Amino acid sequence: LQQADRARGRDLFARTCQQCHTLFGTGGTLAPDLSGANRKDLEYLLSNMIDPSAVVGQDYQATVLELRDGRILAGIVKPSSPEAVTLQNEAGTTLVAREDIAVQRPSTVSTMPDGLLDSLSSEEIRDLVGYLQGDAQAPRRMLAFQSAEFFDGLTLRNWVGDRSVWVVEDSAIVGRTAGLAKNSFLVSEWELRDFRLELDVLLVDDRGNSGIQFRSAALGDGEVRGYQADIGPGWWGKLYEEHGRGLLIDLPLPAGFKPNDWNRYRIEAVGSRIRTWINDVRCVDFEDPTGSRQGVIALQVHSGEATEVRFRPVLLEILDS
Repeated sequence: LQQADRARGRDLFARTCQQCHTLFGTGGTLAPDLSGANRKDLEYLLSNMIDPSAVVGQDYQATVLELRDGRILAGIVKPSSPEAVTLQNEAGTTLVAREDIAVQRPSTVSTMPDGLLDSLSSEEIRDLVGYLQGDAQAPRRMLAFQSAEFFDGLTLRNWVGDRSVWVVEDSAIVGRTAGLAKNSFLVSEWELRDFRLELDVLLVDDRGNSGIQFRSAALGDGEVRGYQADIGPGWWGKLYEEHGRGLLIDLPLPAGFKPNDWNRYRIEAVGSRIRTWINDVRCVDFEDPTGSRQGVIALQVHSGEATEVRFRPVLLEILDS
């Protein structure tokens, strides 16, 4: 399970479980919320996946309705009226008049289908279980056709961070603070492997410090680990590894940099090669065989003095082969 690909596990959960179950605040309500379930117990988890009808909680006991017209409906009975029964299943919610019901009886099987794992490979089962046993939400694996969902220009949908620090204004992501005791990160929910990212960046008054995390991982304490394309006086253009090896590439201020103005940052990560540019001037060209090959994008406002930084995403291109 240590090798589980939790991003793929999240995709599998969305495909096979999420319509009925909720985990990490996302999903349906037809079946038990898994957030507080005994997910760390591997035997318990697998037994419920393999034989879902063995133990079914009373609140999730399915009911079968045999209708007078010959139809048979099954699902969970929700709060109903004297005139009708409200039945919920994976297809939605149905209101059935009591006068149309010939027989109403408890089902002997769970609404969760048997054979859930039969269509999955051993690697997919590992990834799904790894996701289910995780302590926090996993990122979503981005495919090329989904790149437009990185930032919609209006909201922070698909981003996680402190909304007292991070907002959207004039189609830009803005990090604004009067001073912080610790770093604040706005973390994308999308995981990227090989990609090209372009953002216009404005550090207001060229004051404070910021950065663009990539191929990074969110840590449980609100911090982020991974590569950072640095932003700030004395730091523009440098490559840093947050919660890792520290400063990786030290460079002078790139030619053509415009203080207190919009500067275009381009980041390209393909395989073990990391390259960055500011205003089309090459900054970093770094081969890093030991570095992470995948992870999330995150935007940083550094701890310390008052800072306002604006990011206007221009392009995200997925370069996975």
